[in-house]
Amino acid sequence: MDRFRGRRRRAGLVVGAATLMVATAACVPPPAPNPPLVVTTTADTFDGVCDDDCSLRDAIAEHNTRPPGPGGVANRISVPAGEYELALDEPLRVDRPLILSGAGASTVLDLRGTTAAAAFDAHATTVIDRIRVEGDPASTNRLVTCSGDVARTATVLNSTTDGLDAVIAGCDAVLVSTTVRGASAVHDVRSLNASGSTLPFDGRQLPMTRFGVVSSILTGPALPDGTTADGLVNVQPRPGLTIQAGFSGSRGDRVGVQLGGGVDGSVLATSLNSSFGLDGADGPLQLSVAGGSRLQVTASTVHGGGDGAFVAEGEVVITGSTVAGADRAVEVAEGGAVTLRRSVLSSTGPASCNAPVTSLGHNAIVGDGCGEPNSTDQSFSDESELLLGELDRHGGPTPSLAFLPAPTSPLVDTIPVGGFYDPDCPFDAAQDTGRSLDQRGVLRPVGAGCDVGAVELTLLEREA
Repeated sequence: MDRFRGRRRRAGLVVGAATLMVATAACVPPPAPNPPLVVTTTADTFDGVCDDDCSLRDAIAEHNTRPPGPGGVANRISVPAGEYELALDEPLRVDRPLILSGAGASTVLDLRGTTAAAAFDAHATTVIDRIRVEGDPASTNRLVTCSGDVARTATVLNSTTDGLDAVIAGCDAVLVSTTVRGASAVHDVRSLNASGSTLPFDGRQLPMTRFGVVSSILTGPALPDGTTADGLVNVQPRPGLTIQAGFSGSRGDRVGVQLGGGVDGSVLATSLNSSFGLDGADGPLQLSVAGGSRLQVTASTVHGGGDGAFVAEGEVVITGSTVAGADRAVEVAEGGAVTLRRSVLSSTGPASCNAPVTSLGHNAIVGDGCGEPNSTDQSFSDESELLLGELDRHGGPTPSLAFLPAPTSPLVDTIPVGGFYDPDCPFDAAQDTGRSLDQRGVLRPVGAGCDVGAVELTLLEREA
């Protein structure tokens, strides 16, 4: 018996020692990152050493010789306020993970004297943060390009760029809280993830593996006179792939969308809580879905457009959305299909559709041409009968725009409240609350039923 007690005591000592070792190890702070390299001169000089006279070129060169920080984290180069003129005839190559940090709008990177394809050639993950970039609109300057055999991620944060042909090219691109003014935000990228940014698109094909914008504004290219031209977001799959594309809480301002059709492959796209303004100054803009591709539009607003705000050679599914202000809302091509549910489909012309669409009910359809209505659909002869009201943000948390129907609109309280799993106006009786959201994030229903279209009127808006 004593032998067992001894073992227990010894085991307790071992366990206690192990616990002490773990506790001691847990108190050891992690290794500190490498200290940043600090640029000390705005002059475009080069001796390859970041010392008391350290140019941006010097800092990049020394960075390429430094080992990464603990755990492989990127090293940092700090660029204080000042105007840094770079007259590059070849990009500054980045060989190791880098974070290039400025001081905000007061750190200006002037590329107008640069003849190279880009300021930086990223052969490793590269992050550029809080910098203002000035380029020459007549050149093909880019901020970052990835020319290596392995695609790298290039990220631009909290920055502004003006006059560039593209901010990122040939990389996996990430743009966050960045305002871009120029020809295009990206060119020939493998993927794009953008959030809280303003991004121009000039119609060049973007063959990629994924595309996603959140809470962003999409525009056309900047013109020399300070105005903006009509734009086109031309999303294509990498050859032979089926890719995902998404627009969430975003706004297209005089910019159309082309999904597929230029490359063999398919685009499966969603538009959620977004809006697209298709009133192009140089001709009608459209949301075009090529054969084999699919666009699902939910809680979104589409306004303007020519002979078809939507052009469906593939499949378009419109749910809880508002389409208005076009000469014709839907153009269904041979082989295309459009499905409509609890949405507004309207036009300024006599026909909202050129061919029948599939109605799943609770729609408001203006004019002719859309086929036999569902028994729960409403039919109107003129768009003015909808009382759509003003097009604006109307208090939503994202930059998207929506029509705010008048309290007396026939769209208000039209859809009866249903059970927990009702597809059109679900209600949780146990919690005494609705279960679906409109474009602005308002919980439906408000009042006796759900409203048709993208927006649910609140009680305050009904009383106004």
